[in-house]
Amino acid sequence: MNLKKLLSIILVVSLIFTSVITTVYAYSMNTLEEVYIDQKSGLKYSKIKILGKNENLYVEFSEPEKSLDNIISKNHSFIENISEYCNIPMLNETNWKEFRDAFYIYVNENEILESSDEFLSMVEFFDIYENCEKNTTIKSYVSQNKLSIASVSYLNSLDTHQTETLNTLFKLLPSNSSLVEDINETIISSYASNINSEIGTLAIVKSFDTTKGIEYAEKYATSKNTPKYHYFRNGDCANFTSQILENGGVSQVSGSSSATGWWHTTKTILGITTHKHSESWSMADTFARYMGVSNKTKVHKTFAANVRAGDFITIDFTSDGDWEHMAFVTKKDTQVGSYGYIDYKVAQHTSDYYAWTSSDTNGWESYNNTGTYAIVRR
Repeated sequence: MNLKKLLSIILVVSLIFTSVITTVYAYSMNTLEEVYIDQKSGLKYSKIKILGKNENLYVEFSEPEKSLDNIISKNHSFIENISEYCNIPMLNETNWKEFRDAFYIYVNENEILESSDEFLSMVEFFDIYENCEKNTTIKSYVSQNKLSIASVSYLNSLDTHQTETLNTLFKLLPSNSSLVEDINETIISSYASNINSEIGTLAIVKSFDTTKGIEYAEKYATSKNTPKYHYFRNGDCANFTSQILENGGVSQVSGSSSATGWWHTTKTILGITTHKHSESWSMADTFARYMGVSNKTKVHKTFAANVRAGDFITIDFTSDGDWEHMAFVTKKDTQVGSYGYIDYKVAQHTSDYYAWTSSDTNGWESYNNTGTYAIVRR
């Protein structure tokens, strides 16, 4: 029995490399990994065998130390400004997560344009640099569960453990891996057939009042609805889209932990409000996967033609396999403008703005042919 029949979904995913590459095969700790190194770009592309199929890992820098040195050299003054503004040491190999948070705080609070060279190069660097850690987590999980040497027959009977394994792989693997693509197709199909669907802990909710959602987005795109909701200085985009979804009439989905469901809770003691969130509420990649994505394209003109008012939209900045950013569309023009696409108005947080894509403020068109665009929950 094959994976297509077991999951009742089908998508064929292929990865094409156009540059000169070096191929390496490695076998270690129950994992069989195939590695492609693009000498021109300095990027490493890998696949790992899982349940009889070669699945994509995240794209990495082949020489991460060199890449770190390069970004510091390229944006030295900009990085110094971030360091001073947030009172943290200069970017280095041990503080890069903290510095990434500081970067988004600095950009948002100093109105740095998303289309600026500094912003784009820093975003692209962090997007790839983090992937070594992600791939280590994937390989460790595959090794511990001996999934590289397991065949697809492992899934003949989807008991609780096997369902949990699928859910974990769905969250860990890149969005362009075949397993993630297959499960995503099932989520999207549930919308098309107008039925509720559940895959393990993934519960799909249906109703959304577009008018109410747009009203909320317009009101709070450039302000904070606190203390009702928490505001994440270092990245509030998914939290804001979750607020729009809830205020558009979609009920929360409870979960047994932050890793399940789609929910947000508050508790006020002595006038101090604390918040708790599921990962799918507050993290862009988890929100997009939980809700499902469609209409994926690397061409911004195509994306702009497909979106409509009331759409939740996402982008993978470097097409490496995770969704970094979420936003919401409130309006759309009727014809192609002088900028070469049909304009649409975006309400988003981090950076916080309400602006047409053709404006200098909005940076959604900046990833044409390099990033991957998608529509969420449609």
